[in-house]
Amino acid sequence: MSSRYFALLDIGGTDLKSALVEVGTTRLEKISRRAIPPFIPQMGPKREVDPRAVAGACNKLLQEMLEEGDKFNGLLISGQMGGWLLSDEKNQPITNLVSWQDLRSERKAINGRAISDVAKELFGKEWLAETGNEMRAGLPVVGLFEYFGLQKPTGGKMRFHSFISWVAAALSNNYVFSVHPTDFAASGLYQIYRKTFARDVLDRLGTELLMPSIQEDLHIVGYSGVLDCPVYCAVGDQQASLFGAGLDGVSTVVNIGTGGQVARLANEPFQDSAQVRPYFDSKYIVTKTHLPSGRALTAFLKVLRSDSLSEDDFEWMSDAAIKTETGIERDVVNFEREILQFKSAPNFESVETIASSVIHGIVQKYVEALELIGHRKGSPLLFAGGVGQKMKALPILIGDATESRVFISDTDETTLQGLANLAAGL
Repeated sequence: MSSRYFALLDIGGTDLKSALVEVGTTRLEKISRRAIPPFIPQMGPKREVDPRAVAGACNKLLQEMLEEGDKFNGLLISGQMGGWLLSDEKNQPITNLVSWQDLRSERKAINGRAISDVAKELFGKEWLAETGNEMRAGLPVVGLFEYFGLQKPTGGKMRFHSFISWVAAALSNNYVFSVHPTDFAASGLYQIYRKTFARDVLDRLGTELLMPSIQEDLHIVGYSGVLDCPVYCAVGDQQASLFGAGLDGVSTVVNIGTGGQVARLANEPFQDSAQVRPYFDSKYIVTKTHLPSGRALTAFLKVLRSDSLSEDDFEWMSDAAIKTETGIERDVVNFEREILQFKSAPNFESVETIASSVIHGIVQKYVEALELIGHRKGSPLLFAGGVGQKMKALPILIGDATESRVFISDTDETTLQGLANLAAGL
């Protein structure tokens, strides 16, 4: 007998993941993944991906979901925020998909300053506060500032898409140019409290861009010919993961996977120094993102152990950190530079000492981030993400340092679970 499902698709920085959830349940089924197409090589500081390759890989995942007789009520999408693409009015790409990891804005302007610094000064302090207090090299509005400073439009109007809203368009027939605020707010072009575009900043880009409509509900933007069902607007993977992990008004979520972040619901006036992002049901989260996480741990471990890592290697590193605190400061943010330094220096440290110092360095960054977002000592900490769930030293040490009760999320796939929970409300 056939069943009815929602199809779920998560477009991560490393993997594309898919799953099914039967209508009337929130239980994930048929979880699958494949590597996201790699960055286009030899582009210097640019981090771009071929949009057609991404759309093709996503379509293959959708085709794999098909079972004879099954019917679909809809396709829900989440994914990496802070990427972008320009298209024509028919959603055909003009640029590649630009990753949130893009570093083009760190190049020097004519006066020798980084382009990102010039952009920040030009856009003004009010812009930063109104768009959520996020300033980083790969912020889409800063990338657009660099792009239009070097490349003048050849005529015709261009649509601005987020990374994942363009994927939703590419997977849709009859696409409606509309987005969800959890996705679009990471562009630097959305005034999150006024719930409107940062028009002054758009004017300073020196060209006319077509912008999507923004709707706070989970709304339909197209129709999937592959699955024969509606396509819903893409939502931010951080917010989906928090929803899947069980974020509530009391707990703070510590998500340590390939990337790392801490977040809680904004229950009191926002702090000027922390990032604020839209959440679901017109709520907000206060957060600190881009914390050292799985990428840094893996890079250090490959030097200490081998290029071929297993779960035993991560357990060894975790045990080393629990057994001893070295007091050695390790630069876990700029981990590539740190690794080069200790590889070239005389080796007076044991591998256990280095492993422990790496873990304690990461713990310190999370403790600082928790303080920044207003986590209260003693309040519950909910750990999600594969690294945070499986490397026991991290929740133990972070919990001890903040005098907090620690809980581990009971799902390995919090982002897909968040989509499943959203589907249950449709």
